[in-house]
Amino acid sequence: MPLRYKSQMRVLRPAAGWLNGAAPEPNELRGHPVLVYFWSLSVREAMGQISRPREWLRRFGGELQVYGVHTPLAVEDMDHPRVAAAVGELRMEHPTALDGDDGALADAYDVRELPAYFLFDSQLRLRNHRAGERAADEMERILSRVFPRHTARAPAAIPYPPTGGVRWAEHR
Repeated sequence: MPLRYKSQMRVLRPAAGWLNGAAPEPNELRGHPVLVYFWSLSVREAMGQISRPREWLRRFGGELQVYGVHTPLAVEDMDHPRVAAAVGELRMEHPTALDGDDGALADAYDVRELPAYFLFDSQLRLRNHRAGERAADEMERILSRVFPRHTARAPAAIPYPPTGGVRWAEHR
């Protein structure tokens, strides 16, 4: 079943493994907005945006929790040591789940395109979802509205909502 606006965040299990930490417990996540993003080494668009979550963690890290999920789409993506090496080379310091070869985590979030970003409020309800080629730019504008004091200049407007009217309401 797809995640809908205000759906509860799905647990980040079963993962084949974790890099830079362990699977978070739901009670550890409450209290701050959470960004979960899905990516894959074999997806050019995802690799082109891979530095953005690291940047957001640096800018909003005291208030935003970030979790990555590497989802295998090609045979070489199933090589976990290769993924671990890439995470190190890319200086990704936030916890990153290694989705199983069956893509169970991507299925649980109904991921249809990579990269995919899911933003949850402090009560772990879905407030926004973006995916695809321009997803990071759109999520950047949304995060700038959620955390205005961390933004050099305010965006002109929140990007249009996707089908279904998903919008960020209040994060506290």
